Amino acid sequence: MELRPRDQRLRRDLKVSKHVNGVVVGRVEGDSPAGALGVQAGDVTVSVDQRQVATPEGAGAELRQAATRGSVLLLINWHGTSQFVGLPLENNRTAGSSH
Repeated sequence: MELRPRDQRLRRDLKVSKHVNGVVVGRVEGDSPAGALGVQAGDVTVSVDQRQVATPEGAGAELRQAATRGSVLLLINWHGTSQFVGLPLENNRTAGSSH
């Protein structure tokens, strides 16, 4: 899962409310655990293990830490609706790259 910073252009292009904070999912591999759960490019990751994230680097660090436990709880905003998602992590593969 690739994470990108949320900026005004992305917010406008993706129609993300100004009240939604977090980082934008840039890319998800379809065969990844995140892809299997329906996480898609353009979704906003608001928190990782109930810790708000503001940068891709911060989210990536939280995901790498969670990988040691084998799973993570994400708060994802999908087109204006926020939902918690339990995500299994395996071999750091899903543990967040940030660009």
